[in-house]
Amino acid sequence: MIIKGIDTVEFGVEILDYFISAKNTLDILSSLKGKAQEEGKEYEVNLNGLNLKVHRNGIPFYSFTLSCNDFLIYFMDKEVKNTCPIKVRFLSTYLWSVGFNTAVNEFLSWVKGLDFNVVTTKLSRIDICVDSDELFFEEIDLPRMITRARGKVKHYVNDQFYNGRDFSGFTIGRGDPMLARIYNKSLEIKKSQKNWFYDLWKEKQWNSSDVWRVEFQIRRKCLKEFNINSIEEFSKKENNIWSYLTSQWLTMKVPNKDKNQSRWSLDPRWNIIQKADLNQIYSPAIRQKIKVGNTDQLLDQIAGLLISVGTLNDHDNLDITAEIAKRWTEMKLINKNTNFNEEKIERSKRFISIK
Repeated sequence: MIIKGIDTVEFGVEILDYFISAKNTLDILSSLKGKAQEEGKEYEVNLNGLNLKVHRNGIPFYSFTLSCNDFLIYFMDKEVKNTCPIKVRFLSTYLWSVGFNTAVNEFLSWVKGLDFNVVTTKLSRIDICVDSDELFFEEIDLPRMITRARGKVKHYVNDQFYNGRDFSGFTIGRGDPMLARIYNKSLEIKKSQKNWFYDLWKEKQWNSSDVWRVEFQIRRKCLKEFNINSIEEFSKKENNIWSYLTSQWLTMKVPNKDKNQSRWSLDPRWNIIQKADLNQIYSPAIRQKIKVGNTDQLLDQIAGLLISVGTLNDHDNLDITAEIAKRWTEMKLINKNTNFNEEKIERSKRFISIK
């Protein structure tokens, strides 16, 4: 099993006459952010049919942070030279469930529905990765990594990902504008609870052994060296970039007595990485599972909470606790002037697409 795709993407959106076309939206966001800060709870706003949570805090240059189940989006309320007024970060669930190109097209179509005239995009970060159960890495592999990066760091479960003593992977070029991560993705999932990856792997004949990931993170400084500014420019050059990353910037070789590392033979494992096809593997089935949520995980949480409530109130049996929980939920829906079905519909609007 080997799959390859885009796991993270961050980019800016340049809007023509942004502060004029966005005035009403910014006024609404300012009001909701103020209420959220005063009352200590976050509100939702519906923009072009999509429900987004308005967070209490922004980030540098961007006063407003909004999120849904597919992406984070940041809005600027004061002009900053040479900086796009909108910044976006796609979540990995969105990218793996609809694919990179579809995600970009859906998002830009949604933005244009806000009466924004999109001029261009400005790519600031993109992570390209390969997952495979055919690969296995060990601590002794670090000297085999031949790279143009400045540093190589070993990880243990969890240095970057976990805490413990078990080896979990490498970081190549830590702190650089371009770096690589090679790590045990199966171990990472146990911590992140992104269990939907298992289903994605099974669709590609996963053999249930540990899956290792080789991932390259490319930030804007390096993208500009590739003469890439927009997402569209990246799409045209993605295969050439992969070739450069895996044949020039980083390779894995078999050491021998020759002091000239360039004459070492290529490690067979790296040959698999080099030949990986960049076409993104995506799964509508995973998308649907993400929408309904991780049912097993949610049920585990419900079971634990019911037991805790029953214990605190010394209930005689589970039926009593469950009935109280049911009535409590019904009362909250009444107080919100809604019902179960209406709330389900509203929650489904937290995804940019209902397909």
